[in-house]
Amino acid sequence: MTVHPGDAPIPTQLRAASAVVAVQGLALLAAAAILVVMTIAGHPDDVPRALLGAAMALLGAVILVSCARGCWRSVPPPGRRSSCSSCWLYR
Repeated sequence: MTVHPGDAPIPTQLRAASAVVAVQGLALLAAAAILVVMTIAGHPDDVPRALLGAAMALLGAVILVSCARGCWRSVPPPGRRSSCSSCWLYR
């Protein structure tokens, strides 16, 4: 992330929210790993269905971590307080 002189700092609330979302994504990643291990070590009734559940958890984790990364790196455009005029975080 390149910070230019005059850029507005990223609000603390946005940093905190992105950290919470990142933690949720990492927890979902751990859940996906547990599901895979339980599928391999256990005797599920339907292996493809169990692996699909793990894949969906992994996909959710990737989406959450990507969203957290995007929020963490967001910078308002120069000369404007926000890229979204109705965003309550920048008021």
